[in-house]
Amino acid sequence: MRTPTSASRRAMSRFPTEQAANDAFGTLFTELLSAKGVADGLRDNDLSVFFRHSEPSCLVHLSPDGVAIGARADLPATHRFHLSSDTAHEIWLGRTSLASALTGGRVTIFGKTASVPDLLTLLWPAFELYPRIATDLRIPD
Repeated sequence: MRTPTSASRRAMSRFPTEQAANDAFGTLFTELLSAKGVADGLRDNDLSVFFRHSEPSCLVHLSPDGVAIGARADLPATHRFHLSSDTAHEIWLGRTSLASALTGGRVTIFGKTASVPDLLTLLWPAFELYPRIATDLRIPD
C-alpha cells in the first residue's frame, strides 16, 4: 500500500497554504485573547501556550501579552500542543473531541498536567468563535 507523501497530504488539507492556516488560527487566537476573562485568566494562572500545527505548518503562541504567529511564535510557553491543522480545525468546530484526539495520538500536549484543565477552560470560547471564522475564511468542510 502506498503512503501519501507530505506534499500530497498537504494537498488534501483544508488549508492550501501556510498563510491560510495562519489566517485561520491567528484570527482565532487573537479574537480569543479579546474574549472576556481570557487574558486575565492566562495571567492569573501564569499560563501560555504554543500551538505547533502541521500540514501545513502554522505556529501560534498565546499569552496574556498577545498572540504571535509564524517564526515569531516559537517562544517559551507553559504548554505546547502539537497537532495537524486539519485536526485543530475539527476540534475547534466541535467535530472531534480533544479527548479522542489525545487518546488517538492526533494531539500531543506538553506541560504541567495539573494546569491543563485551567488552560482548557480559558480556551473554551474558541469553540464559539471558530465556526464563524472558518465560514468567513471559506475553509472547506
